Amino acid sequence: MAEVSGPNFTIILILGTTSLSFLTYHTYRFDKCRCLIPRRKVWHRVLLTYLLFLSAIFLLVWAGGWAYVKYQLGWVRLGPWGARPWPSALFPPEFQGYNTPLTVCLNACYTLQAILTTQEAFYWYHLIRAVRYPQDAVPWLRSKLFKAWVATSVIIAVVQMSAAWVVHYPDFQVQISVELLTGASVEFIVLMAATAVVFQFPKFLNDVKASGAGPEVRSRLHFYHELNTVRTFFRYTFTLPLFILGGDGTTKAAVINLNAPATDILATTTVFSLVIVTMISIVLYLPRAAPSAAQNKVMVGQMPPHHAASGFALMSLLREGGQWEGLDDEDETDMAKAGERRGTDDAPFARAEAGGPSWNLGGEEKWHGHGQARAQDSVPKLLEHFKSPIDVTDEPRGPRPVEIRMRVDKEVYAD
Repeated sequence: MAEVSGPNFTIILILGTTSLSFLTYHTYRFDKCRCLIPRRKVWHRVLLTYLLFLSAIFLLVWAGGWAYVKYQLGWVRLGPWGARPWPSALFPPEFQGYNTPLTVCLNACYTLQAILTTQEAFYWYHLIRAVRYPQDAVPWLRSKLFKAWVATSVIIAVVQMSAAWVVHYPDFQVQISVELLTGASVEFIVLMAATAVVFQFPKFLNDVKASGAGPEVRSRLHFYHELNTVRTFFRYTFTLPLFILGGDGTTKAAVINLNAPATDILATTTVFSLVIVTMISIVLYLPRAAPSAAQNKVMVGQMPPHHAASGFALMSLLREGGQWEGLDDEDETDMAKAGERRGTDDAPFARAEAGGPSWNLGGEEKWHGHGQARAQDSVPKLLEHFKSPIDVTDEPRGPRPVEIRMRVDKEVYAD
């Protein structure tokens, strides 16, 4: 990786600039960047968005710094190897000082990406269990998985940021290779956990269907699943080149790292994949709603869809995980009162008689039934008020146009 040429670092710089520009544009188009202001009910999503921005900024600084160094040093002819970028072992003293700060930037970029991947794995696993076992559901921010994510993030940061300096390595080539290998290993471990959630998502969609959600909700969740699957694929293409470059760089021969075309291709592939992952992530964190055809066309005699308040608990889970735009206090109060009027089954929160505070997503008696197995027709309709994480907007929508179709059998024209 240390032998990557200046033009290739320029390509990486362009990709990083594109990533940061897309993040800024999408955030502005979402709500003119108001979503970056920390608020009590959406602070977790704001935190994830800032981590994503910081990751892109660190990548941009790393690529820009090394592009400057490479162009300043130029090329050198090394015997049988011919003209090559200036080797890191031969850097003049004034350029050796760039090594530590730029390595820290790359470390921070990889660390933040691994933390975000871990959060998505833990959060979606928590949500899947909340829908499948509502009697055991708790808020995300008070769950054991949230605490596990915080602890795992600290461990990832310590391991990733210290790996390159624990041992005094002979040259920068070996040091950066150890860093890449460590980052790839950490990312691969958390990526396996995120991949397990991807494979569990079809069963989650079946649970959503059993809960009474309509085709509109299911189609949107299917789209979210497909987008997340694409992101998972690019996370693998981001990780595998790091394994190859890092593992080869720790050997004496360093066959791949001394092969300029192979090094440039692998470096560009991993950065390009990282940019795609970043773009997809911001779309999922800050989804921009688009009205569907099914919502815009209401036939004569067709009843408009009616949503009750029983899905408020799931919306709260989505909001806590950064997948739903937070409701204001008045909306929460109105929905809670609506649930109380409909009975305890529809209240967003309830207290179990012996278990303390719990989330009532359908009534304890529906799930326990004096030891009897849960029946298929007793699955609570959790998603009656759920429009999925990718249909969110800050501004209330106005009345939608209604299309009325009339059949004309005969036209009469007056002279």
